[in-house]
Amino acid sequence: MLKAEEIRRLASLSRLAVSEEELAGLGQDLEKILAYVARLNEIKLSDTKFDPTDPLTVNKMREDSEPHPSGGYSDILVEQFSSGRNGFLEVKPILTNDKK
Repeated sequence: MLKAEEIRRLASLSRLAVSEEELAGLGQDLEKILAYVARLNEIKLSDTKFDPTDPLTVNKMREDSEPHPSGGYSDILVEQFSSGRNGFLEVKPILTNDKK
């Protein structure tokens, strides 16, 4: 079981703020993740054989083509926007440089 100090150290290294209330739940989550990784380490890949003709191991690629005519949906999309300026659609900012 991970100790609270180990979880705090991991949080510090990850630059995450973890409250005291979150420590117990985070410890349980990390234990489950580590147990899963331990199970993955038990898999012996040397026993598996790769068959390049097996349809489950071959990438299926589509032919490059135009899925629809260029600009075919532009008018519909433009109509759904509430505002625009100089031929561009105006959206709310998602990323800001505000430091709080």
